[in-house]
Amino acid sequence: LLFVGMLSLGVIVVSRSQSFAVDLTGFLFGDVLAVREGELTNLAVALVVTAVVAAAGHRAFLALVFDERKAHTLGLRPRLG
Repeated sequence: LLFVGMLSLGVIVVSRSQSFAVDLTGFLFGDVLAVREGELTNLAVALVVTAVVAAAGHRAFLALVFDERKAHTLGLRPRLG
């Protein structure tokens, strides 16, 4: 809460000040037009890898979340990761 409060206070101070000549929205949220095609490709590859790992390990993740002993009983190795 302290971080969010200080960030909002900073936004209020900068937006009320007449001496700053920056676009506050672009500074806070970035510029969509500044994203390059290579960065989008990297994000797409990371998304695919994450989805494959999540799909492949879904059963193990689910068993481990609920009970480590049950995961071991199912033949999974919960301490491996």
